[in-house]
Amino acid sequence: MIKKNRFSMDVRLGTSGYSYQDWRSVFYPPGLADNQMLEFYTLHFRTVEINATYYHILPQASFQRMAERTPPKFEFIVKTHRETPHVRRESESAIKQLLEALKPLQDAGKFYGLLAQFPYSFKNSEAGRKHLVETKKLCGDVPLFVEFRHNSWVKKPVEIFLRDHGIGYVNVDEP
Repeated sequence: MIKKNRFSMDVRLGTSGYSYQDWRSVFYPPGLADNQMLEFYTLHFRTVEINATYYHILPQASFQRMAERTPPKFEFIVKTHRETPHVRRESESAIKQLLEALKPLQDAGKFYGLLAQFPYSFKNSEAGRKHLVETKKLCGDVPLFVEFRHNSWVKKPVEIFLRDHGIGYVNVDEP
């Protein structure tokens, strides 16, 4: 008898960013213009994580260009601004501003969700779990994925907590 896994898993294969100069002649062909990297990337992957938003929220026009330069089924996962996972004082404002900027991707059906990458100092605690729930509420219907650095989050109760609150988990490959 075959037992079914009680957890569903939706796997996306892509990279964290796409415009790296050191990928030239390794992934990107020599001589490829910087403004052609995204189009070339989409020939090999259908998902990418946008990291630049961690440092500053890009204007809508940037996301409009990304939407225009990618095929119809391409998906973007966008990192939250550092305010949300690191500073944690003005999360509401940062998320609202980011979601407004992302409208072109949303309108094109290419926005898959937000990724909050938490620092090693963010430990599994009552305050930490409360921040996750509040962050998910700020995201509304937008999927939220979390990436933890501290191993206190790698526990069965956390898996259940995240599932119960509709928060996705990103497993990072690191030493």
